[in-house]
Amino acid sequence: MRLNSIVLVLILSISFIPLPPAQAQIGAPDVNLQCSPSNIPIDVYPGADLTGYTICTVSNPNSYQEKISIEVTADGLATSAPSSITLGPNAEEDFQVTVRGEQNM
Repeated sequence: MRLNSIVLVLILSISFIPLPPAQAQIGAPDVNLQCSPSNIPIDVYPGADLTGYTICTVSNPNSYQEKISIEVTADGLATSAPSSITLGPNAEEDFQVTVRGEQNM
């Protein structure tokens, strides 16, 4: 049996930084998230290791710093991931999301 129902949710918040002059315009906050694999397969048969993981890359295409809150939702599974990442302008960072099921789920 294999579970594939993992949902990654990013909650975005802006870190306060010095404000530019009034005539400068700042676009709406934006981040990009890509995880590979996009589904996390977990084997839950007797003797299986019961865990799966994915590597995610989050990037900040903005010209200002972003603090990105990370929330992982996986109904009935234990999860592990960083709770937040702070990225500088035009920066990116990788992080791992791990999920664990129970035998015969």
